Amino acid sequence: MSLTSIFFIHLLALASPGPDFVFISQIAANYNKKSTILAILGVCSAIAIWALLAISGLNIIIQHTPIIYKVLLLLGGSYLIWLGVSAIKSSFNKTQLMATEHSRQHRFFIKGFMTNLANPKALAYFGSIFSVAVANATPHTLLLMFILIVMESLLWFYLVATLFSTRWVADWYQKRLNKINLICGLAFVLFGLGLIYRLFFNIL
Repeated sequence: MSLTSIFFIHLLALASPGPDFVFISQIAANYNKKSTILAILGVCSAIAIWALLAISGLNIIIQHTPIIYKVLLLLGGSYLIWLGVSAIKSSFNKTQLMATEHSRQHRFFIKGFMTNLANPKALAYFGSIFSVAVANATPHTLLLMFILIVMESLLWFYLVATLFSTRWVADWYQKRLNKINLICGLAFVLFGLGLIYRLFFNIL
């Protein structure tokens, strides 16, 4: 698989609505640039870990060890549901949310990291890419693939953040802040429930 193919495959994956997109757009519209950058770095750090696991082949071990994969689904689903419930609560109290989070800015990195890491389906995604690429690729090519995926992710989420932090988008967002935070919260809950459903579906 060529670097060009990986670029476009990953671009399509990034453009698909998911927890990362919802999280970054919400942070960019609600908070300052430093908070947004920390959130982006958190998400992309988790992406780097998933990619490294796939390159090293550890994804195969995890996917074929049911208990590990089920624990990942349970923890990931629970975290996304918690994140969603927090967003829903914040939709009823904008002032408190802004004050609380501003005083703990470093947590945006952790939240971004956990939001991506909470979705073990990313492991299957990266595994599907690198399972094809690893077979005939040199270590140098694999390194380039890894760098490409991380840098592409950074650039994509920076562009998303830039869009949602522009004045007209931010103004539009702020006027509907409570409703949008409620929608984002419900989206996170649905993402989390999807993982929990996947867990019980696998058990049954």
